[in-house]
Amino acid sequence: VITHPDLNGRVFDNNWFSDIDNHATHVAGILAGNGTLNSNYVGVAPKSKVYSYQQDCLPLGCNYDLYQNFVEGIMNYNTLILTNSWVNDECSGMSEYNPMTELIDQIIYGNYTLKSANVIWAVGNNNSCNASTGYFTIAPQASAKNIISVGNVYDNKYIRESSGFGPTDDGRIKPDLVATGTYIYSTFGNDTYDVMSGTSMAAPHVSGTIALMLEQWDRQYSQDPLPSTIKAMLLDS
Repeated sequence: VITHPDLNGRVFDNNWFSDIDNHATHVAGILAGNGTLNSNYVGVAPKSKVYSYQQDCLPLGCNYDLYQNFVEGIMNYNTLILTNSWVNDECSGMSEYNPMTELIDQIIYGNYTLKSANVIWAVGNNNSCNASTGYFTIAPQASAKNIISVGNVYDNKYIRESSGFGPTDDGRIKPDLVATGTYIYSTFGNDTYDVMSGTSMAAPHVSGTIALMLEQWDRQYSQDPLPSTIKAMLLDS
């Protein structure tokens, strides 16, 4: 994540090899930007802290790196929301339930940390992978059962043509939710704002909403809600 006044003091990069990237900065601003430079571009949860990780598949493979990043975030920082605006760019494995998605489900359930966490995942922009119908084009990671998978819509609520469609290969409906992710202005390099589009921009809108829900929940109850409770509240509202 690039340093930006809207994010100062609240974004922490946790990989020494992390790329400095406008995409990550844009996502972080949608979630947590406070509008210091321009109040028109305040993020959804502007007091949030963001712990940024780069998903890297070396040297021990993608699953291990994902496991390490997620578990560290939960255990070291008591992270309750794991938001993901990255997917496989290729068309292979679309809508499949594979070892990585199983791992994600286990982490959400708390099997590796004894703490559960809400995992939000952009479904990807690979609708063209099935040129005839667009169906079965959910990124593999977003096909997990316990996550909240997020598609992209225009402001008029029509689905963006590039946004991945379900169902999954085993017949589950995806995405779980859609959010605005088209022509979104947010934080960018050189202390500026710029516009980007995609499911990557839709996902942090949902993650920021969950952050506000958890804040309100914490004011009334002594125990954090289960991810399944948050998911049910969102899907039923």
